[in-house]
Order: sequence, then structure tokens, then C-alpha cells
Amino acid sequence: MVKFIQDTEIKQYGKRGYMFALFQCPICDKVFERPKHAGKNLIACRECAYKVLRVKRLKHGQRYTRLYRTWINMRSRCNNLREQHFKHYGAKGIKVCPEWDNFEVFKQFALENGYTDSLTIDRVDVTKGYDPTNVQFVPLKINAGKDKVVISEKLYFEIKKANKEEHILLPVLFAKYGVSGGAYYNARNRYE
Repeated sequence: MVKFIQDTEIKQYGKRGYMFALFQCPICDKVFERPKHAGKNLIACRECAYKVLRVKRLKHGQRYTRLYRTWINMRSRCNNLREQHFKHYGAKGIKVCPEWDNFEVFKQFALENGYTDSLTIDRVDVTKGYDPTNVQFVPLKINAGKDKVVISEKLYFEIKKANKEEHILLPVLFAKYGVSGGAYYNARNRYE
């Protein structure tokens, strides 16, 4: 923390006046003036503080890599209530293992287990969270196809018939047969 030396003067900013004071930087011993209320919380002068914070923030240099975005998105899906896909992950109890809160640990795991920029992260058991025993890296085509439910032609026409002849609403039929609206409409495009 900076060392308080003495009060200097009150300076007017808009309708308010602020007491200014002299402080001494603990790193370079430079004496500088700042508003007294703000100076109490400073760690150093501007130049030294910038250097210290810059070194602290530069941890891995991976911010703009695909793997880093994968890590950020994985954690956001599980932890951020405002994230668009939280309802499919965090709200269902899917969690990221605590050791993966550190990007370097996650990166080491990924590289040791075949990660390349052409692969996506995939949970082997979709009911379990993200941890080293339940994660693999696969091509997007395989990962995207895992969640797709394909309705048989027979089931599609059975649902269609119940909707037309018995006047049962489609959402009720989707719930009864355990299919999604998207799967039904994909089947309609496929079979008609």
C-alpha cells in the first residue's frame, strides 16, 4: 500500500470538493498527489501499479485460443444463471470438477487426451458432469448427432393420425410418446 505523507489542498470538481494528499509509492519511492479518499486504497503509483497488475493478469496467454473458449463456455453453461444454455446444464446439476477451475490443469488434460482445434468437448455420460473420467474430444459431427432423436416412420404416422382423427394437440402427443417437436418436424420433412 502507498504511504500517506500529508494533506495538500481541497480542489473543486463540479459541485464537490475533494481533499488531496501526497502519497509515496512503495515500489519506486516516487511522491504523487491523489484525492485522499482514493489514495488510501492504492497499491502503488500509476506506473508501478500498471506493471504489477499487468504481470498478475498475464497468466497463460491463451485467451484467444479455441481451447480457452471451450473452457470458458463449459464453465459458463454450468455456473452462469444468465447463460443461454444453463437450463440444459447447470440447472440439471451438471457441474465442472473443481480442479478444472484452473485453465492450466484443463489444458494439460485436453492436450494429453488428444485435443485438437477440430474436435469438441463431449461428455460420455450425459447425466454426469465435466470431469476427467467423463470427458472425451470428438468431431462436431459425432457430438451434434448424439442428442438427435430419430422418429420411426411408423411412430410419425401414428402421432399424425392421433392429431388429425382424435384431435389431440401435438404437444400432448409429444409428451405421451416422449419425443420433441423438433424430432417430429424433422420426421415430417423426412417422410412426407
